[in-house]
Amino acid sequence: MPGMIGRAALDALRGDPQTVGIPFIFLTANGDIDDLRVWMNLGADDYLAKPVDPEQLIAAVHARLRRAKDAGSGYSRPLERAEPAQLEPLGLTPR
Repeated sequence: MPGMIGRAALDALRGDPQTVGIPFIFLTANGDIDDLRVWMNLGADDYLAKPVDPEQLIAAVHARLRRAKDAGSGYSRPLERAEPAQLEPLGLTPR
């Protein structure tokens, strides 16, 4: 992500009461098991190493959203409804 590392994005999401329940899937070019443990301990919900098969990514997103809904995390708005203005303060682009 230009201008923001994954840790900053995760901290921003977890630090905002409105986004704390949004599942975080960390995508990285580094598939090292030690990194996986670090990110999971920091609060990531999943960790996928690139290249990621699109079907695996979609399955991971659906699984994490289903888990968040079942856990009553308070996050209920579908991701496709997020407005760019809501994402930009987190350093995320509409893409």
